[in-house]
Amino acid sequence: MLGSTTAEAKADTLDRAERAAQAALRAAPTDPMSHFEMAQVMGRKVQRAKLFDRLALVQKIKSHLQTGLQLNPRHAQCHAALAVMHAEIASKGAVIALVLGARTDSAIKHFEEVVRLDPLTVMYREEYGKALLELGRRDQALRARGLQQLQMALTLTPRSVWEVQSQARVRRLLEQPTAA
Repeated sequence: MLGSTTAEAKADTLDRAERAAQAALRAAPTDPMSHFEMAQVMGRKVQRAKLFDRLALVQKIKSHLQTGLQLNPRHAQCHAALAVMHAEIASKGAVIALVLGARTDSAIKHFEEVVRLDPLTVMYREEYGKALLELGRRDQALRARGLQQLQMALTLTPRSVWEVQSQARVRRLLEQPTAA
């Protein structure tokens, strides 16, 4: 369902997307993509949830992504989603990261795996670069690696309108004085 897992999705659209993901899981419980899609929907719902609901949703998201990787260890989208999740939570601070089981080294491990599995996807390089910049606020080596990933994103040939948009976001980010 196009647009159902964007940050701007409406609540009723997310509810329909969740029902569709649940149906996919019932129809194909051993398909890693079913678990990935459910995690995507929950990821958008967690952004709107109350604090205690967020904690439970994050654990469910993590479980679906880990199940997807158990079913197919080479599932790039599950690696990417786990990487982003670990990075976003770890960047919020040590206490929240400890509570939710997020680690910087896990984020980097999953990002490294996703760019190894799919080195030509612009968005993976964008997300990896942004995560390293955020995680490397006090670590110049991580920041430098983040900038390298963003520069790499600009060297790739976009294969979709979303990758063109991704490169435009990367250009804007690199133009900001705080990026360098």
